[in-house]
Amino acid sequence: MSESVPAAEINPETARLQKLAEFDILDTPNEEAFDRVARLISQIFGVEIGIVSMIDGHRQWYKAVRGLEAKETELSETFCRYTMLGDEPMVAGATGIRFYAGVPLRTRDGYNLGTLCAIDSKPRAFSDNDLAILEDLARVVMRDLELSKQVAVDELTGALLRPTFKAEARRHLALAGRTGE
Repeated sequence: MSESVPAAEINPETARLQKLAEFDILDTPNEEAFDRVARLISQIFGVEIGIVSMIDGHRQWYKAVRGLEAKETELSETFCRYTMLGDEPMVAGATGIRFYAGVPLRTRDGYNLGTLCAIDSKPRAFSDNDLAILEDLARVVMRDLELSKQVAVDELTGALLRPTFKAEARRHLALAGRTGE
C-alpha cells in the first residue's frame, strides 16, 4: 500500500500539474465552446489573436486559438507563462507583440491551469471594463471545464461515460499518430 504525501509537502508546480491532469484536457480535439471564446476575444477586443491555452511543464497548448496556425508553443517562448504563474491579470507589450492582455484560467481551489489571452501587433488601450470582460470569459471557460469534468465519469461506478470514452479513444489515437507510437 502506498502512502500519500501530505499536501503541504507537494511542490506547488507539481500540485498544479496534477490538477491540470485531473481535467484531462491536453491534446483533446477542438470544441466549439472553447473555439467560440477565442473568436469572441478577437471580435470583442479587435485583436488579431485570441487564445484559450493550458500550460503543462514544458509547453503552452492551445485548446482554442484564432489568428495563429500553431497548436502549441514551447513554454520558454511564451508570454502567457508570466500571466499564468502570477495571481493578477497582465497587460503589456513585448518584442514583436505590441499588445498582450491575459488572465489566468484558475480553478475554484486556486490552481492556474492556463491562460486566456488577447494579442495584437498594434498597440492599443485596454480599459478596466475590457479586463473585466476578459476575466468573465475566463470564468466561462473554467465553468465549462468543471462541467465537462463532472459529466465525464459515472458517479456510481467511476467508469467513463460513452461520449467521454469515445473522445478519449480519439485523443489517444491522435496522440499515438503524432508521436509515432
